[in-house]
Amino acid sequence: MINLSQPFGLVTLSKDTPIYLPLKSVTVNAFIADVAARVTLTQRYVNIINTSIPTAAQYLFPIPAHAAVCGFEMKSSGGRVIKGIVKDTAEAEKEFQAAIADDKWAGILKEVTSDIFVISVGAIPPKEDIDIIVTYVETLMENDLLHQVRFALPTYFGQRYGRAPAVMHAESSDSKGAEFLATVTIQMSSNILSALSPSHEITLTELTPTTQIITLDPSVERATLDRDFVLSIQAEKLDEPRCMGEVDHEKDSVAMMLTLVPQFGLKTIPAQEYIFIIDRSGSMSGQNMAYAKSALLIFLKSLPDEEDTFFNVISFGSTTARLWGSSQPYNQWNVADAMGHVNSMNANMGGTELGNALDVAFMSRLGYLPTSMFVLTDGAIYQPEIVIGSVSQRVHAAGGVDSPRQIRVFTLGVGHGASTALCEGLARSGNGVCIMTTQSEEIEKKCIKLLATARVPPLGTMGSVSIDWGAQSSQFAKTTIPSLRQVPFDIPDVYPGNRFLVYAILSGTTEVPSFITLQGQSSSGHSFKLEVPVTTTTTSKSVGVRLPIHTLAAKRLIQELEDGDVRCIGLATSQGADTYRDVIREATVLYGEKYQLVSRFTSFIAVDRTPRVRVPRPKTPIAAPPDNTQDTSDTPAKNKDAVDKSNAELTDVDTTASRASPPLAEPKVDPSPASPPKNTQPPVANPPVPAGTDPLSGKLVPAASDPPLPVKSSTSSTPVSKGATPSAADPTDPSSPTVPRARRISRPGLLASKLRQGKSGPFQTFGGGQFIPKKSPSKPPPLKRRQAPMVVVGVLHHNYTVPKPGDTVGIQKSLHAPPKVSSSPQGSITAVATLQSYDGSFNFDNSLLSLIFSPNSTSSSPTINQGYQNTYARLQSLKLATPSFIKSSPNADKVWATALAAAYLHDRLADEKDVWVGLFEKARVFVERAMPGQVGVFERLVEEARSLI
Repeated sequence: MINLSQPFGLVTLSKDTPIYLPLKSVTVNAFIADVAARVTLTQRYVNIINTSIPTAAQYLFPIPAHAAVCGFEMKSSGGRVIKGIVKDTAEAEKEFQAAIADDKWAGILKEVTSDIFVISVGAIPPKEDIDIIVTYVETLMENDLLHQVRFALPTYFGQRYGRAPAVMHAESSDSKGAEFLATVTIQMSSNILSALSPSHEITLTELTPTTQIITLDPSVERATLDRDFVLSIQAEKLDEPRCMGEVDHEKDSVAMMLTLVPQFGLKTIPAQEYIFIIDRSGSMSGQNMAYAKSALLIFLKSLPDEEDTFFNVISFGSTTARLWGSSQPYNQWNVADAMGHVNSMNANMGGTELGNALDVAFMSRLGYLPTSMFVLTDGAIYQPEIVIGSVSQRVHAAGGVDSPRQIRVFTLGVGHGASTALCEGLARSGNGVCIMTTQSEEIEKKCIKLLATARVPPLGTMGSVSIDWGAQSSQFAKTTIPSLRQVPFDIPDVYPGNRFLVYAILSGTTEVPSFITLQGQSSSGHSFKLEVPVTTTTTSKSVGVRLPIHTLAAKRLIQELEDGDVRCIGLATSQGADTYRDVIREATVLYGEKYQLVSRFTSFIAVDRTPRVRVPRPKTPIAAPPDNTQDTSDTPAKNKDAVDKSNAELTDVDTTASRASPPLAEPKVDPSPASPPKNTQPPVANPPVPAGTDPLSGKLVPAASDPPLPVKSSTSSTPVSKGATPSAADPTDPSSPTVPRARRISRPGLLASKLRQGKSGPFQTFGGGQFIPKKSPSKPPPLKRRQAPMVVVGVLHHNYTVPKPGDTVGIQKSLHAPPKVSSSPQGSITAVATLQSYDGSFNFDNSLLSLIFSPNSTSSSPTINQGYQNTYARLQSLKLATPSFIKSSPNADKVWATALAAAYLHDRLADEKDVWVGLFEKARVFVERAMPGQVGVFERLVEEARSLI
């Protein structure tokens, strides 16, 4: 029996009483191709109400901030289907209200924040269930290893702090009780090595060495929307450079996407300051806090033991606290103080005043060294664009890669429901890297990867790197040279081991260049040049699927505009948010309508134009959906981060929560909870340089195929002929055509829903308990391979038929993949980092012995491993094995213990070399310092140790 008062699904008010159309299920169909994915979300709502629902029922749900929402349609169980088209949000809302007033079934899909969306549906037909289908495309995020990508599907958004957009104050609900179903088709251009889920039990069916289908394991308890769905996919040659080209004959344009994982070596930055900013607000309580503390401990133990390494730890909630007034040298005593401080941390500091914490970090940094900041947070704030804009100004004012005052910001997004809008935006504006992680994933790889990235200078925005897209080549006649839009306008920061993507749109041509050229010069003066062939993808016109590379390029261009950079539309300044506010809005609407994308200023509107027999109903005032483009509320959203209103200093969310940094004022800092050491220094005054607004330096120059700005696009009133239908967007549909492909792109998917209960109730996590991942074997079961002809596909399409139950296709085989991503013993690298001292050394003690001879390890030495049950005897046996050429050293025990630990990393965790290389190098530095004058001593000792363990 459906209970219409249960708090989930579409919700509206009837005589001040909420009525819910329960959300029965959310079904995800995702198709992943190399580094991109197309995701289709189908939300099914149950309706047994005998009369139509005239007022707007709404539902809030998450989508990744970097994803491009490009499809919206509604289906009723009575057979009606209406498809949405993108219009200016103000125009879409007027049309929506007019449709409801005329008793027409209608829906509107709008952006609340860049990672929260709202669907409002009005005049819902009586006794008809509804399917709402949302399609988006995205590029896959970074994961731990070079040949690996991470597909993440958030199922809810967590509680957030600050002034909520007005739409959040309307009646809404959560998705508790809805069933979660997922099918992910993976098709790579090279052999798939593994596809594992650290979050869910899955069933894997292998069709070919390059094609697999993932579904949720039906033998376990049904899945609900209580945690993010995460897949880690590893494939051969996934890190090789590739450029995809796509032709749009209707728009007379070519879109290209370059993806590259650099593997060149760069010299590390010899002297640097590291500031760790950790979120201790209420939303971080429980597993999030424990997870973030583990990450911070790994960071601290992995810092380079150099004379000019300085560090500090800043905690924030409603207030901000520093471990020290300014960063201190990296030495044994300061590391011990920091470790003790971290171990005592709790999520007890109130609201999420990240803006103030960043002010403190910027203004208390030393100022004469490059600074890398690491923000560990769940990102639970509203209006993240204010903080992001402030960071952009500070980083820009500090100077580029050659400046001794340069600043970079790296983010680690922690936990299920973490905000991709804030975490990705901070890293993007801070010339850094963002890595998202959940409690079910191993964290040490992610931390060490971030730290390794911060230790080298970037290329790109702050270096000399450019791309020749071939628009001026002899391939094009001089009379038809196409115009070029590159997004982002600056080449993104290029770091070894981190994937970067750049898009280009050539207007006025349908001819794809043969190759593109990446060239530049590193900070050390080394020149490089790389030619990448362009592979053309095609899409059958009969399929009706929107071209994904154009869509992705347009989304990135809109994101650039929303960040305030107007150079991508022909203006000659990067800081145009204030001066060009109206132009940015008009340009965003133009590209949103042209490419049918939801943005800050554009929304999908769907109206049933079918003539209907009007049914008499009581006159009920129409509840207009709140306009989220302007925030008129003065009351912050209630949640666990909410601050005691009796404290006037903490309730001013307008001026403190997520605000822009004041240019000169020293932010308020609470005394540190930890006792500062005797050598604590006062903060070094380092007022930020106020960011000015460049004067208008040029007119807006649209592309050849674009209408002039700010005139609205002529496409705004034209229905979308390429809207993604379920059959077109669903990669598992056998009717999808065979499309030739070269290298493809794909997009990850993501899903829906986390809402407030009642009119002003707090957001809640689903299920009420904590999710504990199941244990899994240390390595995935090997997959059988067979020789098969190369499968060539088009972008986000396939040319095989998905098997039905009982069929046998290829090497169809179901596997229960373990929920662990790492193939190494759980926590092994973390254990090594914990035992390693600040200077890279290890102590000869029981902890080291337990690590090396744990149940996961088997010594090859019968002398060491057999017949010694006594711990003391085993320790003495290892000490007796100390090589003779180091026994005279006063540090012989530490040197030998360090060699044993390094040998353990080298042999037992060989597959994780890119993760532990920093720990290994710290061990090398210690040994070489302890044994001066002995060439190759570290290598000799490690070889001796390997023979024992």
